Amino acid sequence: MSAPADSSGEVGFVLVHGAGLDVWVWDELISRMQAPTLSAVFPAREADQSVRDDLRLADYTEAVTEQVEEWETSRVILVAHSIGGAVCMEVASRLGDRLTGFVGLSAGIPEPGQSFLSCFPFHQRVVQQAILRFAGTRPPERIIRGSLCAELPDEQADRIVTEFVPESRYLYTDPVDGIIPDVPTRYVQTGADKSITPDQQAKMATTLGTDDVVTLDTGHLPMLSCPDEVASVLDEFRTRIE
Repeated sequence: MSAPADSSGEVGFVLVHGAGLDVWVWDELISRMQAPTLSAVFPAREADQSVRDDLRLADYTEAVTEQVEEWETSRVILVAHSIGGAVCMEVASRLGDRLTGFVGLSAGIPEPGQSFLSCFPFHQRVVQQAILRFAGTRPPERIIRGSLCAELPDEQADRIVTEFVPESRYLYTDPVDGIIPDVPTRYVQTGADKSITPDQQAKMATTLGTDDVVTLDTGHLPMLSCPDEVASVLDEFRTRIE
C-alpha cells in the first residue's frame, strides 16, 4: 500500500493500455498532455511466450503497482484502456491516498469478483473462452485490422499487427477483486468501437458508478486515432480534480 500523499501535490496520469499492445501507443497522446505521465509496462514483455502464458492477473497488477510506487508524482489518475480496466481496478485498490481519479477509456470494468470476460454477453464469453483455450490470445490478423485498428492508417495498423504481444489467458479469466475507492471517475466511450461496443461500454460506465461519460466518435484506439481529443478530455478532468 502506498503511503498517504500530500493532497496539494502534483497530479499525473498513469496510462495502462489494452491487451496485445505496448507503451508506444500512448506516444502521440503524451506529446499533447499538459501533465506528467507514466506509461505502465506489462510484465515479461520481452520474455518468451511460455513465460507470459503463466502470468496471472496478480502479476500484471503487481508490475503496474510497482511502477506507480516508484514514480515521483505524488497524486495519480489511472487511465485504463480496454483490458487495462481489470488491471487498474486491482491497482486502484492498492494505491491508497495517492489515487486521485480513475478514467476508463473504452475499458472493461467487471463487477467485483468477476473476470474481464464477464463484461461481455453470455454467447460472446463462451466463444471467447473456447478461442482462448484452443487458439491463444492473439486474434487473426483480419480481426486485429478490422476491429482493433478499424480507423487507423495502414502504417499504425501494420505496426500493431507486427508487434502484437499475446497475453496470458489468465488476464482475461482471473476474477477481479479490487474495488475502486471513492474518487472522481469518468468513462470515455468510443462511439464507433468494433471491439467493445458502445452498448457494452454504457454498461461498464454503470459498473464504474459514474455519470460522467464523454463520447468520442472513434474506434477502439482513440489514443492513436484522435489524440488531441483524448488529451483535452483528460486534461479537463485533471483540472477539475485539482
